[in-house]
Amino acid sequence: MNVRSPAGTPTSDHKVLIVAADPVLAALVGGVVELSRLRPAFPVNGERPENALTRLKPLIAILVDAVSNAAESDLFLARARKKG
Repeated sequence: MNVRSPAGTPTSDHKVLIVAADPVLAALVGGVVELSRLRPAFPVNGERPENALTRLKPLIAILVDAVSNAAESDLFLARARKKG
C-alpha cells in the first residue's frame, strides 16, 4: 500500500524502527529514512526496543547507538531476526 506524504510524494507504508538514545540523532536518521520513501518509527517514551519491534513489525530496525542496552538485549536481537 502506498500513501502520499504532505508534499504529495508517494511514500511506502513500510516502517523502519529507529532506536537512538539521542532524540535529535533519531530525528536526523528519520529524515534520511523518509528520503528513501519509508516511514520512520520510534519507540514510544519509556518503551523497550524489543516491545517496539513487536508493536510496529518494521521492515528493518536501525540501532543508532550500538552501545545502548537495546544492542545488548538478547530478546531484542531474537525479535529482530524473526520475520513476520
